[in-house]
Amino acid sequence: MTITIDHADRRVLVAGADRSLGQAIAQSFRAQGATVVEALTRAQGNHIGVEANRKFVRDAIVQLGGLDILVTYTGIEAVALIDNATLDTWEVAFSQPLKATFFTTQAALSALKSSRGSIVNVTSVLGQMGAPAGLAIPAAAMACVVHHTRMMALRLSKDAVRVNCVCHGYLCELESTGVPQGSHKSSPASVANSIPLGRLAHADDIVNAVMFLASPLADYITGAILSADGGTYAGG
Repeated sequence: MTITIDHADRRVLVAGADRSLGQAIAQSFRAQGATVVEALTRAQGNHIGVEANRKFVRDAIVQLGGLDILVTYTGIEAVALIDNATLDTWEVAFSQPLKATFFTTQAALSALKSSRGSIVNVTSVLGQMGAPAGLAIPAAAMACVVHHTRMMALRLSKDAVRVNCVCHGYLCELESTGVPQGSHKSSPASVANSIPLGRLAHADDIVNAVMFLASPLADYITGAILSADGGTYAGG
């Protein structure tokens, strides 16, 4: 169940809407009265991609007439064991998601300062804890998103721009669980059994956390890392 929080007349950019969870976040903002533009984040690892991303953000802000809320979401781009990861694998798994997050935020800063707006970064709880084999590289990128959130919160506090992060748990129907498949130890059922609340995360579990942090209900919250993970991090 999605909790209703009034976002009427808010201008929202959701970066990462090429993924199911990103789409769910964008749809929820629309359902709650916001005007939303969706941005893609994949295939933007090179300099051309960064420049194209900057232009898209600038154009989106013009289309919206300003910006009140920026949501960034980057998922797992590549899986590889540390032993056999290549430079290309590392670029896709580590560098590209961070570039998308950083340069999208950079391009939106002026508009967010003008509106005294809010940023919500969405990443995985693996950015806060040890990751299964094959996910060490993307988990390190997720950890960078978590720390980027804290640093941006400190940097932008003087401009009254709040920056927070939602760390989602292993996802259910929308995305891969984030665990390499191939053995009973990594099946969705076994992963669910390892979560204190006993189930994988649904879209609404994450969407509700984003809606809250982006709302006036969280006006005194910045630099926070909210783990919407069923207790995974606490039990890890």
